Parts: sequence; C-alpha cells; structure tokens
Amino acid sequence: LLVQSPIRTLSDWNDDPRNYYDDPCKSNPCKNHGACDRVGPNKGHPRCSCVCNFIGEYCEIPRIKPCSSDKDCRNGGTCMDHRYDAAGQYHNETCTWRTCSCKRGYVGDFC
Repeated sequence: LLVQSPIRTLSDWNDDPRNYYDDPCKSNPCKNHGACDRVGPNKGHPRCSCVCNFIGEYCEIPRIKPCSSDKDCRNGGTCMDHRYDAAGQYHNETCTWRTCSCKRGYVGDFC
C-alpha cells in the first residue's frame, strides 16, 4: 500500500513555528548606536554596522579621536589623521581617526 504525504504549501511552512529562529538582533547586541543586521544560515547571527567612532564585532571599541597636534603622539611621533566616507545602509558620515607614526625605537598607539 502506497501512502502519499500531503502536499505542503508555503503557507504551511510559514505557520509551522519550527521554521523560525530567534531574532539575533532582538537583544540589541550592537553597542554605541551600531545597527544590527541578521546574517548567516537562517539569518541566525548578528552583524553590526558601527558609527564612525567605534569598531569591533559589536561596536564596543572606541576609535582614537582625530589629531589635535603632534603632542597627541609621544617621543617625537607624528600624528596622522585618516578619513573615509561611511556611506552605507545605516550611516552616512565622514569618519576621522588618528594614528601615530613613531620614531625608530618606539611603538604603540601613542609611541
């Protein structure tokens, strides 16, 4: 005896709660005004788009502010500003941050 299973439609799939996963953005994992997007298999993982002054997986790390003078860098290092336009789905702004170019023998964020 051959038993045919019933034909499942899209509405059957939508009505079945087993086909849904928790929204990974529901808990607001993105810090400092970052925007959360669902990605990965079944959109089950959060991805954060950070505003200019923050970086990191969850926008938890502050960027170093722009140069105010070469005194921002120690031991004779030179302060250099970096800029880029963050035109995206969530943020439209020009981002600026600094790095220090250290003299020989010195290392680190501020030399």
